[in-house]
Amino acid sequence: MDDDDDARKRREQKGVEAIFSSPDESEDTQASTFVPGRRKDGTPGSVKMLISVLGIFVLFSIYWMLSSYQEDVYFRSYVSDTFSHYFSPVTLLAIGSTGLCLSIAWATAIHFQDQRKRSNPV
Repeated sequence: MDDDDDARKRREQKGVEAIFSSPDESEDTQASTFVPGRRKDGTPGSVKMLISVLGIFVLFSIYWMLSSYQEDVYFRSYVSDTFSHYFSPVTLLAIGSTGLCLSIAWATAIHFQDQRKRSNPV
């Protein structure tokens, strides 16, 4: 390898800032060099906690509505009258199924995109 190949490899390893650095710079600075396009690993703990709390809240709300629907006759008739007035049961089933399929497809696409990024980090 000649000097041009060595300089090119050093720039690729160190990132954009290495283009403007002198060639006699020590190799210890490689760890502290910013590499554009790379994120920190993982999600902050506060965000994970917030997502967990909101998920628990949503699950509890769904449980509460379903148990109220089963136990309270007035709530059941209200829900039945409201939905039957605006939508037929087949329409509600079609809307729900379409939404479920689209959300699964979106989550699958994001999952495969993340897997591809992890396997090829450059």
